[in-house]
Amino acid sequence: MRFADIIIPLNLPRPYTYRVPVELENQLQPGFRVAVPFGKRKVYTGLVLAVHDDKPSYSDVKEVLEILDDTPIITQDQLQVWKWMANYYLCGMGAIMNAALPGVFKLQSETVIKRVEQEEDSNDASLKLSDQAFLIFEALQLKDELKIDECINIVDKKRVMPIIQELLYLNLAELQEKTEDQFRAEKETYIQLEVKSDEGFQQAFESLKRAKKQSDLFLLAIQLIRSKKKLTRKELLSTSGASAGILKALLDKGFLSQKTVVVDSFNSEIDSLETELELSPVQAQALKEIEEGFKQEKPVLLHGVTGSGKTLIYTELIQKTLEQGRDVLYILPEIGLTTQIIQRLKKEFPKSTLVYHSKFAANERARIWKHLLSADREPKLLVGARSAIFTPVNKPGLIIVDEEHDRSFKQYDPAPRYQARDLAVYMGASLKSKVLLGSATPALESHFNCLRDKYHRVELNSRYMDVPMPKIDTIDLKKAYKEKQMKAMFSKELLQAIETELAHDKQVILFQNRRGFSPMLECVRCAWTPQCKNCDISLTYHKAFDTMRCHYCGYQEKPAKSCEACKHTELKFAGFGTEKIEESISELLPKARVKRMDLDTTKAKHAHSKILHAFSNKEIDILIGTQMVSKGLDFDGVGLVAVLNADNMLNFPDFRAYERCFQTLVQVAGRAGRKEEQGKVLLQTFQPNHPVIHWVQNLDYQQMSIQILHERQKLLYPPYSRLIEITLKHKNPQTVNQAANKLFSLLKEQIHQHPVLGPAIPGIYRLRNLYQKSILIKLDLKKDYKRAKTDLFRACEKLSASSDFSSVRVNIDVDPA
Repeated sequence: MRFADIIIPLNLPRPYTYRVPVELENQLQPGFRVAVPFGKRKVYTGLVLAVHDDKPSYSDVKEVLEILDDTPIITQDQLQVWKWMANYYLCGMGAIMNAALPGVFKLQSETVIKRVEQEEDSNDASLKLSDQAFLIFEALQLKDELKIDECINIVDKKRVMPIIQELLYLNLAELQEKTEDQFRAEKETYIQLEVKSDEGFQQAFESLKRAKKQSDLFLLAIQLIRSKKKLTRKELLSTSGASAGILKALLDKGFLSQKTVVVDSFNSEIDSLETELELSPVQAQALKEIEEGFKQEKPVLLHGVTGSGKTLIYTELIQKTLEQGRDVLYILPEIGLTTQIIQRLKKEFPKSTLVYHSKFAANERARIWKHLLSADREPKLLVGARSAIFTPVNKPGLIIVDEEHDRSFKQYDPAPRYQARDLAVYMGASLKSKVLLGSATPALESHFNCLRDKYHRVELNSRYMDVPMPKIDTIDLKKAYKEKQMKAMFSKELLQAIETELAHDKQVILFQNRRGFSPMLECVRCAWTPQCKNCDISLTYHKAFDTMRCHYCGYQEKPAKSCEACKHTELKFAGFGTEKIEESISELLPKARVKRMDLDTTKAKHAHSKILHAFSNKEIDILIGTQMVSKGLDFDGVGLVAVLNADNMLNFPDFRAYERCFQTLVQVAGRAGRKEEQGKVLLQTFQPNHPVIHWVQNLDYQQMSIQILHERQKLLYPPYSRLIEITLKHKNPQTVNQAANKLFSLLKEQIHQHPVLGPAIPGIYRLRNLYQKSILIKLDLKKDYKRAKTDLFRACEKLSASSDFSSVRVNIDVDPA
């Protein structure tokens, strides 16, 4: 008897063991998807982790229902990475499966009510039914099975389970789980000519003399097929304006035929463009040093200033790797960044470039996944955001993590709460792949690994073609307000600088790391502000929709007309976001073409690329944005970049605040003057003498890293420790407080060698109607921190096993960002 360990797509602590039916024993392998029963009635898509002969200790072993694939959908290399993730990030492999697989690879299990065939006296049983239950019984006589929502429509009631229970009790119906594999290969229908000779064409048109519409469509089909090799049914109908019925008549008469095939959109027919890379001497030297680092089998950190031409070096390395017959994985922190990068890479590698990220439809991602599993494909360059690291690239020869410092590489919710950069480094070691991390402002953890000789550092200290670095100046907001030189959120000096750049046909980027119109609505008498109904956070006003919105749970309401506390009717908007900046600058400079790029304006699939394309074509004079505009964008015409309020990031309550502020300001400053002329950067701040502002002005990464690392060493913060944050959540504040105190006691008892801090109330106490408490553990790297992680996980399991706290959610975040 054979058994299989199956990963269930839930955040469970371990896989479940199932019995393998005899008829499936020779087919089942690790990596296959299978349908398995779980619980009383549910059916899930499981993933085979291992097949073995070890019978589990319990007797009631459920059986694998069926295999869903012809070949494994997950490779052995991927399963090995998943095991490491589960161990390192203290999460179940089911959570990893959920994060990794495209949604269409997961079975949909839906409860249906099914008719039970009865003996002749079934009518007697039906007489005992209520009127509403009898309606469902009658419907089942016409249809073998009904979905729950169909039952709701029949009786016009939302709560139908009590009514269905009547049918179940009398054995007139039964409940079943209906499963459906959602993946559908994309197909296209092509039109072909069946008439081959001149004589045949003459006879065809003769027979169509009295059917002018058919004759016209047939003639058009001939012309289109002869002018191009392939003609789709959709294209023929849209070009001609003819109906499907007219086309069907031609198909029935045998003049045309149609053939449906599975679409393969991965092998482009575009010939490669002969674009020779022109590396500068500095870049050529950097490339040589990178390859030396690869020979030492170390990850390489390419520390290059903004505009130094890191992408050209990436392209050279990609070319060499593809020529060696190996895949390349290129990961970016934001979907928005892929637009420009893909345009460049597709020019260089038109037949090899694939794109994978969450804005693609699930079926689209599934097709890419299936294609990567193909045994006979050419080596590919896969470009994508964080989730691309889960794809089945075949032992990649090179993994590039661009803008490696970016916090978007960290997954927050749900589990697994992984860091894609660190996962790439592990994959490089386990798969024998070369790993290249690139940034103008590397994460201090990566910088520290260079200092300890774990990474090989390569530096690019000048811009491509020796373009000068931007000149960074500050504007003292305290002084500007005192001297009444402010118009809205713009100082007089900044407005003059914007007008000067526009007069010289240059473009301007305005940066504010806050979307919406205003962060809060405030009563002028008592300072009351509208709060979210589900979270302990004030609502943000969005003028375009005239709503107050919570950026955490999505709750929204209309702006209040009066104060709920004192009933005063005078309310004012406090602070400003990107939407208010857009309105203000449009009023001050009405001739300027202004566009905003933030989460509100880029929700649509191609919204990012449309805005960036318009800005690249100089159809936009002033681009306003959040952090989206600070990352990796390369435009020729930007003469000025302005940060409207640098203090928001400086004053954030986080030990990484200064590092992040420096990174963000240097990155956004790097968008200015990237071609020939020196760009200008203006930072509006109330603290022009702050050390971080000085580091940014001097682009002094070295001084920043020395000072911040010194402070972190004293306080035992990363990279001198590993942090684990445990967040407990419950709808009852008293329950979550008791659970947090209990867990804190368990941790202090079991992990006494490492500092355990808390329990504390996080920045937002109530989020989505759940109260939160957090515990922070600093794992001292000089002590046995691996065993401490195991003890920590056991303490959390012990808490969850307690009947008093089984309903408390416990989230473990290893290496919180």
